[in-house]
Amino acid sequence: MTAQPREDRPSALAGYFRTADDRWFFIVVRSPACFPAIMRAIGRPEISGDPRFALPLADLERVRELRAIVEAAYGRMTLAEVCERLTREDVAHAPLATLDEVVADPLAHAAGCFTETPDGRGGAFAAPATPIRFDGESTAPPRPAPGLGEHTRQVLAEAGYSPAAIDAMLAAGAAVQGAP
Repeated sequence: MTAQPREDRPSALAGYFRTADDRWFFIVVRSPACFPAIMRAIGRPEISGDPRFALPLADLERVRELRAIVEAAYGRMTLAEVCERLTREDVAHAPLATLDEVVADPLAHAAGCFTETPDGRGGAFAAPATPIRFDGESTAPPRPAPGLGEHTRQVLAEAGYSPAAIDAMLAAGAAVQGAP
């Protein structure tokens, strides 16, 4: 998208918007025909005929005014309502999935977004896969993640602490070795 502050972006209709049920979705404006379609979707068809909002909008204050109208309208609808209305009007949009939705999405699994990761106790769990892929190379983790405190002595020694200092940290509870 852009690093511009939201209020300074030149499009009132494209981007991310929040719904009444605290969900987010994204709209892509494909053509000028999206303007009246979006106005119908939010229940404000008269705005597309208002000369103050004639396209292209060059006045940033008008952009901000229109964005506020659009944001307020979406903010009164649930994500399901917004998606139904935008779909009916043939406006390109997509809901932002929650983490739970992504983890449960069979398409995300089929696309290789997750990998079975050993848990170190004989089981496994789905973890995010690396986005970096090389032909012929496995993306599966080679081993489970270390247990809590499994490498405490090694890490502290590599950080320059003496064996006596490490023993003192462990005795004081400032560091943990192995299971707590």
